[in-house]
Amino acid sequence: ARIVADFDMLESDARNLKSANEAYLRVGLSPASQEGLYNRAIANLLKANPEICVSVQGMPDERGVRLLKRGDLDLLFAPYDMLEHEKEFATERISQIKVGPFCRKGHPILSIKNPSADDMSAYKVIANIGIGYARKVAEVLIPRHVDQHRQMHIIDNFSIVAETVLATNAIGIISLDYARSQTFKEQFTLLTPELVQPIELGVARLSRWLPSPAVRACVESVKHELHKAEV
Repeated sequence: ARIVADFDMLESDARNLKSANEAYLRVGLSPASQEGLYNRAIANLLKANPEICVSVQGMPDERGVRLLKRGDLDLLFAPYDMLEHEKEFATERISQIKVGPFCRKGHPILSIKNPSADDMSAYKVIANIGIGYARKVAEVLIPRHVDQHRQMHIIDNFSIVAETVLATNAIGIISLDYARSQTFKEQFTLLTPELVQPIELGVARLSRWLPSPAVRACVESVKHELHKAEV
């Protein structure tokens, strides 16, 4: 009887530990400059699921992929093209962000109405949306004969990007949603937005693990909030 009781206690302890582990969610957001996209989704997730505890980190694309492969993350939200070719991941698209080039007020390029990619190629570009997407921007805004490393800054911090664009003639990339804000309009001007492709956002988890309730709840919360933002 004592042995049976011990086994029952061991089974109960294992079940409790499993539940506790599943309620602790490790989330990576990549690139870190896009953390603001997920603020409301994470807050609503915790409001609706008070039993869940989260660790949320912003990080570069490559580091996020490495951490997820090692099992140090439960979920990674990142540009879809950084995730889709990883065979170990279960990946899905969750949203699309429309972006466009922008510059400071008084920039020389503003003397041109609807400047083209060729017009913008005279200036350095700042990308703060991950290396993978930066390459796509470079294909549009940087001539092929020019070394991208000498023409493009990759800075994963929007505050630094904003200050640099204000202080120089560099051209940055901004989400069209933020470009509608009064804060943006006071200091910057959105250029021809249709030049740059939208960013496809995705989410990945390790395919060898079944998604826990916390993982499913997090993905659904992010999908819901990003869909509202698109609409």
